[in-house]
Amino acid sequence: MKSFKKIWIGNHEISDNKPTFIIAEIGINHEGNYKKCLELINKAKLAGANGIKLQLANPESNYKRGSKSFKIYKKSEFSLNQIRKIYKYAKKKKIILFSTMDDYYLENVKINQQIYKISSSQFNNLKLIKNILKKNKPLLISTGMSESNEIIALSKFLKQKTKVIFMHCISKYPLKNSECNLSMINYLKQKTKGIVGYSDHTKGTFACEIASMLGAKIIEKHFTYNTKRKGFDHKISLDYKNFKKMVKNIRDLEDMLGSENLNNAIKKSKKISKQKRSYLIDRDLKRGSILKLDHVITKRIGKSESINNLFRYLGKRIKSNTLKNTEIKKKILV
Repeated sequence: MKSFKKIWIGNHEISDNKPTFIIAEIGINHEGNYKKCLELINKAKLAGANGIKLQLANPESNYKRGSKSFKIYKKSEFSLNQIRKIYKYAKKKKIILFSTMDDYYLENVKINQQIYKISSSQFNNLKLIKNILKKNKPLLISTGMSESNEIIALSKFLKQKTKVIFMHCISKYPLKNSECNLSMINYLKQKTKGIVGYSDHTKGTFACEIASMLGAKIIEKHFTYNTKRKGFDHKISLDYKNFKKMVKNIRDLEDMLGSENLNNAIKKSKKISKQKRSYLIDRDLKRGSILKLDHVITKRIGKSESINNLFRYLGKRIKSNTLKNTEIKKKILV
């Protein structure tokens, strides 16, 4: 399958050489409180999140009436007018807001989302996936309830849809560290030949930080105002203080990891450049002499010289009589 190097989520470039896109998943942790939802959006922005995800779905069309899920989503439901205002508030705060698409509920709100999300439970809903792809926007697909062969099958089916990002995920709440299976991030990168993300359900920050280090370019972590609240997703969420700490840790890790191009780091360091040694001739050489390794010494003279140049210089003839301690440069050689 043909690979691709980058996608765009709003103004954010998502690629191997760019910072991880970090999502604060408010989900339903607002508990249906409109003002609390706005407060969480503001706090997530201040904590360093690049995007915010809500869980907006019609309880009537998604869950059996009277079931636990039905009651939870019914309690946390917003009116269409409130949803419009929430999206408008996020736009004002200059942060990307989107929602998991478990149905076509948001179509009634007529919001132009910059990114879409398919939950783990809807992984097998090809009709929904295909309809969302028609919007030509990035689509995150969680893999929390799918086996490896199912993920590969869907990846092959969507091989021309380069804006699809598979999110490694385990649908268990809370998730133990021993159950994270973060090695799947590299596996998915190899098999899908695309950008991969991670959606976390552990209680801390460690899994997200490791996932980022392993190459997950989108990190999704639950966010709340009080981790001690009962019900909803509070117990697997981070509060403002710890979410901010996680963001900082991920950014620090990115700085430490750098890029695979070591040249960038070396060139940026003037101190390294000055400490690097140059090549000089260790004796007087007559015109026509062939430069040999025995003729070469290294000295720190405040300039840098690449070993690649030495390989090019060796075996060349000296252009004119040259004195000891002459710096070896292309201009003294034939």
